[in-house]
Amino acid sequence: MSDKTVKDILAEHRAWNIKQGFEHVDNLSYLYWIGKFHKDPPGSRFICGVAQPAQPSKQEKKAPQNTVQAILLERSTYLRTAQHQLLFI
Repeated sequence: MSDKTVKDILAEHRAWNIKQGFEHVDNLSYLYWIGKFHKDPPGSRFICGVAQPAQPSKQEKKAPQNTVQAILLERSTYLRTAQHQLLFI
């Protein structure tokens, strides 16, 4: 529950995405609760998901075609970001 409107939440999310250099999609996530009754004491698991936007984003259009390409792309992006951040410490 929140006392913020959907429009307010999406505006905050948009500002954060822009600050972090991510593309923003006006879409709220949803949350599932799953009981873990096999545990003693019983526990909870929460799974978050997002509905597919109406049109693919620029990142999705440029998405690698296989898992190995995706892993290598993510690693190189992380390394570039980490090196950039070290320069400003």
